[in-house]
Amino acid sequence: MLALPLVVLARDALHRRPRAPFCACEPQSTLRGVCPSGVRYYAARAHLGESEARTGALERAHVFALAEGGAAAQAAAELPQLAVAAWRQVLEEAPLWSRTADGLPALEDAAAEVAAESLSRAFAWCDQRLAVSEPSSGLVCAVLRSGIYVASCGLARTAVGTDVDGLTVLCDEASVPHDALSESELARVGQGAPPKSLPWRALGAKQLKEKHPGIIALPDVVRIQHSSGTRLVLLASEAVWAQGPRKPVLWAMEALRAGRCPAAELLKRGDAAMAAAMVIVIPGHAIESLSDEL
Repeated sequence: MLALPLVVLARDALHRRPRAPFCACEPQSTLRGVCPSGVRYYAARAHLGESEARTGALERAHVFALAEGGAAAQAAAELPQLAVAAWRQVLEEAPLWSRTADGLPALEDAAAEVAAESLSRAFAWCDQRLAVSEPSSGLVCAVLRSGIYVASCGLARTAVGTDVDGLTVLCDEASVPHDALSESELARVGQGAPPKSLPWRALGAKQLKEKHPGIIALPDVVRIQHSSGTRLVLLASEAVWAQGPRKPVLWAMEALRAGRCPAAELLKRGDAAMAAAMVIVIPGHAIESLSDEL
């Protein structure tokens, strides 16, 4: 199994801007929860029964998922469980301590290596289990002591915001859409690229992949280092990002500070009527309570 390269992303500073207008519709489903470490999460989904987007969470393991497409409900429910199962399998093959011996990476880097391999394996397993013909996008966020790990496959996206001083928010882009506009995807696929109308990475859609072998289920995996400030991880459907990653990060942070649901805020301000969003809130003091085991 391929262990993907892990990247620490650069940051752009954001400052307060005038509030964007709200759309008329309210999200029809909202959810919130708290993990044992103090990490919180908020989820929202618009237009129940119509939206092909779902979220899932495994609180004890600090693993969160969002999926969009025909198999969204199954993928969002199974990806967190599969990530934990894959983690255990990877460690059975080579325990964490054994990866630090004989000049191999230190414990934190070894944990990052295991996380990347586990998330990639979880996506592969999920892809094999989905029988729906329509392609689905998937996002998984695992919050561990060694860092925040984001795995992305498809058109849904992730961004990270960090509260620096109550006024300034740093924005990290943690994924890019896998489509014909991505330079890395163009380089990967080369000749025989899939149609531009399709996602170039996706879960499920077996027949479509047989017709277009360039479409794969292998996720990009990114590691983001922890911060002493409060950090927000945004997982959201493609429609939420129509204005880029900066505005959604700012909307979510403003909503959290005002005591509103940040996930619902993303759907309202982004005018994303058929979408879903999840916001994971990681206080700086919670890092000491995290572990590198799922």
